[in-house]
Amino acid sequence: MTTEDLKVERNIPIPKIGVGHTKYPFPEMKVGDSVAVNGELKNRLRQAAFHYAKRHKPWSFKTRTVNGKMRLWRTK
Repeated sequence: MTTEDLKVERNIPIPKIGVGHTKYPFPEMKVGDSVAVNGELKNRLRQAAFHYAKRHKPWSFKTRTVNGKMRLWRTK
């Protein structure tokens, strides 16, 4: 790539980061709501919830194993 390949463009809006896109149902969850998962998804869901809560204070989540599945509750 050379500087001749660079084309200046005007009036291109900057997209918002992460708006309306999440793999998990966190935005729809109300305090007291929960989801249950099994298998490999357990660790991913736990980590995703931790990071989501960190970015959306004062949200928080708790996890427990119930009937062999991990259940994640929104607590705040």
